[in-house]
Amino acid sequence: MPELPVPTALDTNAPFFVGAWQVRPLLNQLVREGETVRVEPKVMQVLVVLAQEEGQLVSQDRLLDAVWADTVVGRKVLSRAISELRKVFGDSRQQPHYIETIQKGGYRLIAPVSVDSPSTAPSVAQRSLLPPALLLVTVLVAAGMGLVWWGVQPARPASSPPAVVPFTTLQGSETYPALSPEGSRVAFAWQQPGATHAHLYLKQEGSETLIPLTDGEATDMSPSWSPDGSQLAFARHAQGTRALYVMPALGGRARKVYDCVANVASSLSWSPDGQALAFSDRAAPGAPLQVYLFSFDTGHATPLTTPPAGFVGDLDPAFSPSGNQVALVRAKVEGNHDVVVVDVRRETGHPVAVRETVMTDDGGFKLGMAWADDALVYATDDGLWRLDMPSQTKHRLSLPGGAVLFPSIQQNRMVYAEVRPEASIWRMPLGASDSLSPVPVIRSTRWDAEPAVSPDGTTLAFVSIRSGHPELWLSDAAGSQPVQQTQFGSATVRHPRWSPEGRALLFEVMDDGHSDLYQLDVASGAVTRLTTSEDDERLGLWSVDGQRVYYSSNQSGRWDLWKLDPATGTAQPWTTNGGFAAQPAPDGSGLYYTKADQDGLWYRAFDAPHERRVHAAPLARDWGHWALTPSGFYYLDRMQEVTPVLMFHAFEGQTDRAVASLPPTLLSNQHGLAVSPDGQWLYFSQQDRSDTDLMMATLVP
Repeated sequence: MPELPVPTALDTNAPFFVGAWQVRPLLNQLVREGETVRVEPKVMQVLVVLAQEEGQLVSQDRLLDAVWADTVVGRKVLSRAISELRKVFGDSRQQPHYIETIQKGGYRLIAPVSVDSPSTAPSVAQRSLLPPALLLVTVLVAAGMGLVWWGVQPARPASSPPAVVPFTTLQGSETYPALSPEGSRVAFAWQQPGATHAHLYLKQEGSETLIPLTDGEATDMSPSWSPDGSQLAFARHAQGTRALYVMPALGGRARKVYDCVANVASSLSWSPDGQALAFSDRAAPGAPLQVYLFSFDTGHATPLTTPPAGFVGDLDPAFSPSGNQVALVRAKVEGNHDVVVVDVRRETGHPVAVRETVMTDDGGFKLGMAWADDALVYATDDGLWRLDMPSQTKHRLSLPGGAVLFPSIQQNRMVYAEVRPEASIWRMPLGASDSLSPVPVIRSTRWDAEPAVSPDGTTLAFVSIRSGHPELWLSDAAGSQPVQQTQFGSATVRHPRWSPEGRALLFEVMDDGHSDLYQLDVASGAVTRLTTSEDDERLGLWSVDGQRVYYSSNQSGRWDLWKLDPATGTAQPWTTNGGFAAQPAPDGSGLYYTKADQDGLWYRAFDAPHERRVHAAPLARDWGHWALTPSGFYYLDRMQEVTPVLMFHAFEGQTDRAVASLPPTLLSNQHGLAVSPDGQWLYFSQQDRSDTDLMMATLVP
């Protein structure tokens, strides 16, 4: 057995070193080579306790008693603190160099602790043992790019409300507003009622006259002004493709400047010097999204960011007024986003990234951002926030009305989209003699989605925000007598799945940007948490015999399926080549599943080590839009881009047939299709309306 180091005697108020990092307990700071990272006081206290017992196992109970002695908290709080320290250190749970997790025991600080500066820091060669997601960070550090995680200080009370007035009150949806450099004109995308495409329009403040800028059989969105206000760049989406265009600001011929790989909705940002356009794209189909810079001089695009493997990637870039920074949204998974700021400098005429700072760690959706001098204003599913860059503090901007999207700021003016969406659950008969016209079964003035039918076909589980937050609800199969089942408050409940005998429901809860699995006992209403790791556990399901739970986890750096024994709490990976949303084979022989980054459906038997691809559908974007039956499975055909077609693939004969057209407003990024056990009904959720208007606000410094 290797000899353990003798714990270092520490003055818990004086600075000390952990590896190459100087720890300053009184200031809640960690410093290395000029970098200063601030952490919350409790996070610092956890590190100090571990350092006092260098090399020794410190139990979770000991840490909770030492740091949270005056507060009743769960172990998730401790897991969060450990996770934050690992982010600072660039450490890995799987192959740690600083903090080791002892299964069912606690944690051990394995990096050397000293009161004097270490003679040498861990080398890049030593760190090359990290898994791919963290090896990427090491490569960036070696290239001169420091990746820093910076916990934002607690929010101050909400500021005085800005003066807000409607800027547009059109029928339909107005989105992606872009204020001109002088702050008096707004370019935006408008999809009129009944239209299948959105087009760009221009409106002057104080005038109700609209100037149409684009038309035709394509959707144009994401306008961005040139610094002199003479031109507009925008993205054109047509027949499953996306390209970047530039046109005169008052209308005229648009010219294509770049063909993208990814057909993704994301903002564009024109650099203040006019030489580059920032946008989101992929290196290849299935790769994570990156921020690219298109050079107007060369006509080529080069990547600015490289998100960790397994992430959805980087979206909605925004140049700072100086052009020395680019803010962006980094999506770990759908609905788990952070704000990242990239410092850039010019090398041989091209901006390159020199440092990344993760500004938030609260998860949730981030829905666009804009700079206001030395502050960053960003929209979330919890409102609009202003982040002061020098002080690293944030506060909520109090705004009237509904949800806020896509803020755009020039001078002291801000324009944003205010949206009031409604979604409902519908069912459609699948019998040959029935009309295939769908009818609504769950409908309110809020958001109702993610249907799941009980094994006996009598009860419908779904997610609704009619109580103010996403919670789990139950009704009968026809949608009558809905009853709320959970009360998680600000957390997000998603993806309900029934147990084989119908007595329990698995569901996912995202809180503080982290997803865990929970179980609801339907009869008693008791809720039990099933997973507690620092990684994300999503999309849980039971095996047909009810003895095991399978779920998707990103613990390995990519999304794979894992197997959990609920009786013992032990979990182990079940796939090693990808796996995301699974359903059990009706005969109990194995699992069918989709993958997060590839089109198609796979099958693997429980008694076989290898998988096989059984169909080219569904698309990766439709990872949850498929439903198994004993004789085959339903999926979506999106060859007709606007209207998805419900298809059925029969296992016998390997044939595919069209069943019916489904609405173009079918909701995405969820378990979207459910078939009743008798095969007679298909349930799906769709967006019924989304009234979106543009609002103009005067910002108070």
